[in-house]
Amino acid sequence: MTIELDPGEGELTVLADPAQIHQVLMNLGMNAGQSMHEGGGTLRIAVRPASVLPGVNPPATGLVPGPYAAVSVADTGPGMDSQTLGRIFEPFFSTRAPGAGSGLGLSVVHSIVRSHRGGISVESQPGSGSTFTIFLPSAEAKPGTAGISSGYN
Repeated sequence: MTIELDPGEGELTVLADPAQIHQVLMNLGMNAGQSMHEGGGTLRIAVRPASVLPGVNPPATGLVPGPYAAVSVADTGPGMDSQTLGRIFEPFFSTRAPGAGSGLGLSVVHSIVRSHRGGISVESQPGSGSTFTIFLPSAEAKPGTAGISSGYN
Protein backbone atom coordinates (compact mmCIF):
# COMPACT_ATOMS: atom_id res chain seq x y z
CA MET A 1 0.00 0.00 0.00
CA THR A 2 1.18 3.50 -0.83
CA ILE A 3 0.34 6.43 1.45
CA GLU A 4 0.22 9.96 0.03
CA LEU A 5 -0.12 13.08 2.16
CA ASP A 6 -1.23 16.38 0.69
CA PRO A 7 -1.27 18.98 3.49
CA GLY A 8 -2.27 21.79 1.14
CA GLU A 9 -0.81 25.26 1.36
CA GLY A 10 -0.89 27.50 4.40
CA GLU A 11 -2.24 26.62 7.79
CA LEU A 12 -5.75 25.81 8.95
CA THR A 13 -6.79 26.04 12.57
CA VAL A 14 -9.71 24.25 14.19
CA LEU A 15 -10.83 23.97 17.79
CA ALA A 16 -10.74 20.25 18.43
CA ASP A 17 -9.71 17.59 20.88
CA PRO A 18 -6.46 16.23 19.36
CA ALA A 19 -7.04 12.71 20.74
CA GLN A 20 -10.48 12.56 19.16
CA ILE A 21 -9.26 13.85 15.79
CA HIS A 22 -6.46 11.29 15.97
CA GLN A 23 -9.08 8.60 16.52
CA VAL A 24 -11.10 9.84 13.53
CA LEU A 25 -8.07 9.74 11.23
CA MET A 26 -6.92 6.36 12.55
CA ASN A 27 -10.38 4.82 12.05
CA LEU A 28 -10.69 6.20 8.52
CA GLY A 29 -7.12 5.16 7.65
CA MET A 30 -7.54 1.65 9.08
CA ASN A 31 -10.82 1.16 7.20
CA ALA A 32 -9.17 2.31 3.98
CA GLY A 33 -6.18 0.02 4.53
CA GLN A 34 -8.40 -2.96 5.31
CA SER A 35 -10.50 -2.35 2.21
CA MET A 36 -7.35 -2.48 0.06
CA HIS A 37 -5.80 -5.43 1.89
CA GLU A 38 -6.25 -7.94 -0.91
CA GLY A 39 -4.81 -5.99 -3.85
CA GLY A 40 -2.91 -3.12 -2.27
CA GLY A 41 -3.58 0.39 -3.44
CA THR A 42 -3.17 4.02 -2.44
CA LEU A 43 -4.36 5.80 0.69
CA ARG A 44 -4.42 9.57 0.20
CA ILE A 45 -4.96 12.12 2.95
CA ALA A 46 -5.50 15.74 1.89
CA VAL A 47 -6.29 18.92 3.80
CA ARG A 48 -7.97 21.92 2.20
CA PRO A 49 -9.92 25.01 3.24
CA ALA A 50 -13.62 24.84 2.43
CA SER A 51 -16.54 27.22 2.71
CA VAL A 52 -20.24 26.72 3.18
CA LEU A 53 -22.19 29.61 1.71
CA PRO A 54 -25.69 30.69 2.79
CA GLY A 55 -28.37 29.31 0.49
CA VAL A 56 -26.05 26.69 -1.02
CA ASN A 57 -26.35 23.00 -0.23
CA PRO A 58 -23.55 22.14 2.20
CA PRO A 59 -21.13 19.34 1.23
CA ALA A 60 -22.14 17.45 4.41
CA THR A 61 -25.37 17.32 6.41
CA GLY A 62 -25.78 19.81 9.23
CA LEU A 63 -23.05 22.30 8.34
CA VAL A 64 -23.80 25.96 8.95
CA PRO A 65 -22.42 28.65 6.65
CA GLY A 66 -18.82 29.59 7.33
CA PRO A 67 -15.20 28.51 6.82
CA TYR A 68 -14.12 24.91 7.39
CA ALA A 69 -11.06 22.71 7.26
CA ALA A 70 -11.78 19.75 4.97
CA VAL A 71 -9.74 16.60 5.59
CA SER A 72 -10.19 13.88 2.97
CA VAL A 73 -9.19 10.25 3.38
CA ALA A 74 -9.39 8.44 0.04
CA ASP A 75 -8.58 4.88 -0.97
CA THR A 76 -8.41 2.89 -4.18
CA GLY A 77 -10.22 -0.08 -2.66
CA PRO A 78 -13.30 -1.85 -4.00
CA GLY A 79 -15.74 0.94 -3.11
CA MET A 80 -19.28 0.56 -1.79
CA ASP A 81 -22.72 0.29 -3.32
CA SER A 82 -25.55 2.66 -2.36
CA GLN A 83 -27.15 0.13 -0.02
CA THR A 84 -23.92 -0.19 1.99
CA LEU A 85 -23.37 3.60 1.94
CA GLY A 86 -26.80 4.07 3.48
CA ARG A 87 -25.79 2.08 6.56
CA ILE A 88 -22.09 2.77 7.17
CA PHE A 89 -22.61 5.09 10.15
CA GLU A 90 -24.98 2.70 11.95
CA PRO A 91 -23.50 1.25 15.15
CA PHE A 92 -22.47 -2.41 14.74
CA PHE A 93 -22.90 -2.38 10.95
CA SER A 94 -19.94 -4.06 9.27
CA THR A 95 -19.17 -5.54 5.88
CA ARG A 96 -16.35 -7.60 7.38
CA ALA A 97 -16.54 -11.26 8.32
CA PRO A 98 -17.85 -12.04 11.82
CA GLY A 99 -15.11 -11.41 14.38
CA ALA A 100 -13.10 -9.22 11.98
CA GLY A 101 -14.47 -5.92 13.21
CA SER A 102 -16.97 -4.48 15.67
CA GLY A 103 -18.77 -2.19 13.24
CA LEU A 104 -18.23 0.76 15.56
CA GLY A 105 -15.43 2.62 13.76
CA LEU A 106 -17.49 4.77 11.40
CA SER A 107 -20.20 5.28 13.99
CA VAL A 108 -17.56 6.69 16.35
CA VAL A 109 -16.08 8.83 13.54
CA HIS A 110 -19.50 10.29 12.78
CA SER A 111 -20.19 11.00 16.44
CA ILE A 112 -16.84 12.71 17.04
CA VAL A 113 -17.12 14.89 13.93
CA ARG A 114 -20.67 15.94 14.84
CA SER A 115 -19.60 16.72 18.44
CA HIS A 116 -17.10 19.22 16.96
CA ARG A 117 -19.94 20.93 14.99
CA GLY A 118 -18.62 19.38 11.81
CA GLY A 119 -19.91 17.05 9.16
CA ILE A 120 -18.77 14.15 7.03
CA SER A 121 -19.41 13.28 3.40
CA VAL A 122 -18.71 10.02 1.60
CA GLU A 123 -18.23 9.39 -2.09
CA SER A 124 -17.96 5.80 -3.26
CA GLN A 125 -18.95 3.49 -6.07
CA PRO A 126 -18.21 -0.17 -6.57
CA GLY A 127 -14.82 -0.53 -8.25
CA SER A 128 -13.86 3.12 -7.69
CA GLY A 129 -12.65 3.36 -4.09
CA SER A 130 -14.04 5.61 -1.38
CA THR A 131 -13.42 9.16 -0.19
CA PHE A 132 -14.45 10.29 3.29
CA THR A 133 -14.23 14.04 3.87
CA ILE A 134 -14.60 15.51 7.32
CA PHE A 135 -15.44 19.19 7.69
CA LEU A 136 -14.43 20.94 10.90
CA PRO A 137 -15.26 24.60 11.56
CA SER A 138 -12.24 26.84 11.13
CA ALA A 139 -11.11 28.95 14.04
CA GLU A 140 -9.06 32.09 14.09
CA ALA A 141 -5.43 31.20 14.69
CA LYS A 142 -3.90 32.40 17.92
CA PRO A 143 -0.31 33.66 17.92
CA GLY A 144 2.13 30.78 18.37
CA THR A 145 -0.25 28.06 17.14
CA ALA A 146 -0.14 26.10 13.92
CA GLY A 147 -2.09 23.39 12.15
CA ILE A 148 -4.91 21.59 13.91
CA SER A 149 -5.02 23.12 17.36
CA SER A 150 -6.87 22.04 20.45
CA GLY A 151 -9.50 24.22 22.00
CA TYR A 152 -9.38 21.90 25.00
CA ASN A 153 -5.97 22.88 26.47
